[in-house]
Amino acid sequence: MNARRIQNLAALAAAFAACAGVTDAAVELAPRSPFVPAGSPVPVAPVEGGVIELSGIIDGGANGPRFGITETETKKSRWVGLNEMGDGYVVRSYSNVGGRDEVVVEYQGRRLTLGLKKSRVATLRGPAAALSTAANPAANAALTRPVTTSPTRESEQARLEAVAAELARRRELRANATSGQ
Repeated sequence: MNARRIQNLAALAAAFAACAGVTDAAVELAPRSPFVPAGSPVPVAPVEGGVIELSGIIDGGANGPRFGITETETKKSRWVGLNEMGDGYVVRSYSNVGGRDEVVVEYQGRRLTLGLKKSRVATLRGPAAALSTAANPAANAALTRPVTTSPTRESEQARLEAVAAELARRRELRANATSGQ
């Protein structure tokens, strides 16, 4: 019975060794393509909606650029430099192709090309937009003047009156928006 266990363990160890050899060969062959001339980089389209994404790039000065890599499921981000280990990934190269920033990342034994994620800006609509100072810059001119270090009594009184007028205007807008007029 002891000999049988040893045989089973030996067979299991051989199976694991064979699987490890196949996996190493598959990882080694993954970046190569029979359709691209030897020595040239394999063109890869940037990955969209993957497990990780390039969420930002900052200038790191003398240390070189830093890349914000975000895990899409957990929304966990980390800033890493070139050839610096992140959470299971390494940024291998950076390029600007046709005005689009891209990085090549090694992640779980694969080389991924990640394009910089497009930012989305939502515009403000409805009653809140009417309350914004950008909606009526002429009415807010008194509020946006530079601050004086030693205001006179008259200038301070004028500023307080402008603030009171702006508050009244905003209250009126809010009342009209809530009453449905």
